Parts: sequence; C-alpha cells; structure tokens
Amino acid sequence: MALLGTAALAMWWQLTPGVRDEFEHWHSHEHFPERLALPGFRRASRWIDESGAERVFVLYELDDFAVLSSAPYLERLNAPTPWSQRLMPHHRQMVRGQCRVLASRGTAVARQALTVRLSPEDFEVERTEHLVRSSTVLMLDLSLSMPMRDNFLPAKKVALALHALLRSQFPRDTLHILGFSLYARTFTAEQLPGLSWSEWNIGTNMHHGFQIARQLLGRHKGPNKQVIMITDGEPTAHMEGGEAQFAYPPTRETFQETLKEVERCTREGITINTFMLEESRMLMAFVEQMARINRGRAFFAAPDRLGEYILVDYVRNKRHAS
Repeated sequence: MALLGTAALAMWWQLTPGVRDEFEHWHSHEHFPERLALPGFRRASRWIDESGAERVFVLYELDDFAVLSSAPYLERLNAPTPWSQRLMPHHRQMVRGQCRVLASRGTAVARQALTVRLSPEDFEVERTEHLVRSSTVLMLDLSLSMPMRDNFLPAKKVALALHALLRSQFPRDTLHILGFSLYARTFTAEQLPGLSWSEWNIGTNMHHGFQIARQLLGRHKGPNKQVIMITDGEPTAHMEGGEAQFAYPPTRETFQETLKEVERCTREGITINTFMLEESRMLMAFVEQMARINRGRAFFAAPDRLGEYILVDYVRNKRHAS
C-alpha cells in the first residue's frame, strides 16, 4: 500500500505473555482514536507476528516530520491516560523510529508487512577513491649504465609495483611502460618480469622516448597526463630521419632536439617528472632545463628508495588533482 503523508512513526515491541487481549482492546478503542485525533496523524495500523510470538509492529502515517514536535502531540505524549500507564510496562524491548518517507507505491491496503531492522554491524564500509582519471607513461632507462651501476633491478621493481598499485587502487588509470636506450619501445606488464637491459645497450635516447610517450598519451582524453622518467644519465642520442644519432660526450644538437620534444609535450598538457638515480652535473643541469620548460618536478632518489619516492608521489598527486 502507498503510505499517506511524508513521515511516519514506527514502533516494535514484545508483549508480556497473558496481556494480549487487554492490550488489543486498549489499543483499538483508546490509544488509536487518541492518536488519530491529533493534527497531522493520517492513518494507524497494528501488525502481529504471524508465528504466534507476542511481537507487535505499529505504524503511524503522518503529514510531515514536524508533526512529531508539534504542541498537541507532545502534550498528549507527556500526559498518558491511567489505562496507558497500566499497560506500558508490558511493552518490552521497544524500538521507536521517527522516519521520513522517501518513496511509497501501491493502491490497496496490505494484509501483511515485512520490516527489516538494521544496525551498524550489518554494514560493511568499502573505501573507494573518487579521483580524477590519469594517464601515465613510465619511461625506464635501459642503457648499459643502468645495470653497471646496479640501478636496473630497482627500477624494474618500481615498474612492477606501480603497475600493481594502479590495478588494485586506481583501475580507471592507464599505465604505459616504455623502455629507452638507443631507441625507445613499449612493453606490456606481462613482459616486465623478464625485462632485461636493452640489446641496443649504448645511448640514452630520451628524444625518441618522449616522442613515443606523446603519441601514447595523445590517445587518451582528460587533462591528467604525465611521464615518469627513471634514468641515471643525460641524453646521448636523438632521432634524425628515423635513425638514432649517438654521440658521447653528448652533442648540443642532442640536447636541443630532446628539449624541443619536451616543449611539444608541454604544449599538449603532459607533465614530465624525472627521477634521477645519479647526481652527475650534466644530468642535473639538463633536468633543470626540462623542469623550466615543462614545470614538472625532478627528484634524486637512491635506488633502494626509488619505489618509496614514486609510489608515494603518485598517490599524493592523485589526491591533489581531485
């Protein structure tokens, strides 16, 4: 049945054995008429447990929630009749709920009712991160210097950990894994465990890495796009006519072409954050130039703390972006 009004007063209790006949007489001939005579009380119904137990459910349908704080109701509530006072001690384990009616449907008066009582213990809280979707390219240096300086294994572990973090905590985010040395190429998450330093073991071609990263991120909608680059050396190669040009010490042209690609990334709204595993003067000077162009951040991280830096930074930035 559809409830009348926008509020209700619901009560459950257990009757003392042996008083049911008197209770029903009192409730039907004194208490209900008394309540329904009050302004705002629309309808009253009493329901008895069909199992034969002395359990009672009573529902009063009200015009609105303000009825329960009105002067006529409070006056009657605080001045019970002698008959009410005699029977009230037989209402045991009473639960009284003041309710707002959010939805109600139906046309007939029901013959049966089902009520469900819930407590806090009935609910399980699920923590959900309501965060902005992000697209990330993890650029992993695969040049020969990485394993020679014992930097490669920690970097690979970070890639695996970041992939696991996104799958478990941020499944709407996208992660691309890109390895670079003389050339850059993408890897799947499944290839990560067996990933080794590149067969093209000379060269640190950030230029090619940024080119591919920009293409990958260009496929994704949304403003939150970033490159996370892990490296231990300055760029020593760039692309020219589809071929990698390597030189060590690095040439001015390699630096210029790489910074031009950084500018293209910046124009497309891609932030580049760099994690340096070595503190060489040339690398730090180059990364400072990148940061001035791109407004990304640069970190020096010892290999054994690289994961802590990247994973904590990723989560912190997600929350700042939301």
